[in-house]
Amino acid sequence: MLVVRQMRELLVFIYQGVNMRVAEVMTRNVIAIPVDATIVEAAELMKTHNIGFLPVVADEIVVGVVTDRDLVVRGMCERANP
Repeated sequence: MLVVRQMRELLVFIYQGVNMRVAEVMTRNVIAIPVDATIVEAAELMKTHNIGFLPVVADEIVVGVVTDRDLVVRGMCERANP
């Protein structure tokens, strides 16, 4: 009967999630990085704040995003294989 109870709990959790709004789960006080920052600055900011995602801003407008994966795959790997 444990499986049935777990399934029931999962369905209740999913149903509640369907009714949740983005505002209830979003991150507030977002850390962003300027478009002209270096990848080292982005990595340091991510490490300092223990995050893996940064909005990239120009004139206070979000123009893109950078992730920890972007830094590794596009930054470090491309450097190793020019």
